[in-house]
Amino acid sequence: MGRGDDVKVFRIEGYYAKKRKKIFFSEEVRSLSKEHALELVYSNIGSRHRVKRRDVIIKQINVISPEEAKSVIVRTLSGLEM
Repeated sequence: MGRGDDVKVFRIEGYYAKKRKKIFFSEEVRSLSKEHALELVYSNIGSRHRVKRRDVIIKQINVISPEEAKSVIVRTLSGLEM
């Protein structure tokens, strides 16, 4: 990892179809890049909900500040909460 590799917080929003219903989600992850953040979300949703990657529709990807994060895990890893 070089000097320019800063960890960012991404909020990824989208939905997936399950039993003919759209299930919306919003996930926050810490990652070095947008591509890596997407991989984490695909992996998490696939393992938790048994959804194929092709069935996950990503609507929005935003870089947010750690202070804006709602996830306690992300805030703790960013050093905001102990």
